[in-house]
Amino acid sequence: MNAVFMRMSIIAIVAAASAIAQSTVGAALQPAGERKPAADFALRDAAGRKAKLKKYRGKIVVLDFWATWCTGCKREIPWFVELQKKFGTRHLAVVGVSLDEGGWDVLRPFLAQVRHNTERFRLF
Repeated sequence: MNAVFMRMSIIAIVAAASAIAQSTVGAALQPAGERKPAADFALRDAAGRKAKLKKYRGKIVVLDFWATWCTGCKREIPWFVELQKKFGTRHLAVVGVSLDEGGWDVLRPFLAQVRHNTERFRLF
């Protein structure tokens, strides 16, 4: 009985400490006038066209770094597609940046298998 009480006490202490820590963690949102734009960069899309981040200026950009070998990343893609469908008309842009070392040689076969899920998800 004593061991059960000790375990329950430890769990309660850890849970309380976690709750206290989470309530004190936060980031203040800067006023619009104090925000700085992200640094511009360019990537090549599947057609070889250069796409620049500044094209999305004025939009909320979800920049997703992913890879074909990353199981969790692949699970997120349909969620990002739905997010783009739902909020794309409200100035949201979901942009996926692949970290695959093989570049488009690796991405094209992968996308051919899942194209129906990635139609609105801009990939680089």
